[in-house]
Amino acid sequence: MTKVFENVKSFMVGLLDLSLLFIAIGVVWQILFGADNSWYFGHVTENMMNLVNSFGAQGVAGVIAMLIFLYIFAKSSDKA
Repeated sequence: MTKVFENVKSFMVGLLDLSLLFIAIGVVWQILFGADNSWYFGHVTENMMNLVNSFGAQGVAGVIAMLIFLYIFAKSSDKA
C-alpha cells in the first residue's frame, strides 16, 4: 500500500513540475509577444496578478494562506 502512495505522490510531483513549466513558458511568451498574441496561453500574467491580489485582499488569512502555499512550493522544489 505504501508503494501505491509513493507512485501517486511521484506522479503528482511530476504533474506539478509540468504545470510550472507551462506557466513559465506562458510568462515568457507574453513578455516576448504581448498578451494579445498569446492565443494558447491566455493571460497568464494577468491571472497570476489576480491570484496574488486575491491573497492580499483577504488580510491576515490571505497572507497566511500565501505563506503556506509558498512553503509547499519550496518544499516540492527542494526535492526536485
